[in-house]
Amino acid sequence: MTECPGQSSLMTPLDPAIRVVEEVEVATARLDDLVSDVRAYSMLVLDIQGFELQALRGAPRLLEQARMVVLEVNYKRRYQGC
Repeated sequence: MTECPGQSSLMTPLDPAIRVVEEVEVATARLDDLVSDVRAYSMLVLDIQGFELQALRGAPRLLEQARMVVLEVNYKRRYQGC
């Protein structure tokens, strides 16, 4: 967790202005495993603080069905590993 909850991420921040105040273990799951009927979804929106690529890799069935994908993109690396 960071001082500003909107900047918390599964990734380690590179920007010293993003100050981590607590580490919390969280469970993760593939999007395709969470959604039983991918036909019910035509739009996928992800804003998950640097973890978008990993989420997309876990959603091949959803991506085949999606007509639109909306992602937050930063032009400056903000987190390690992304």
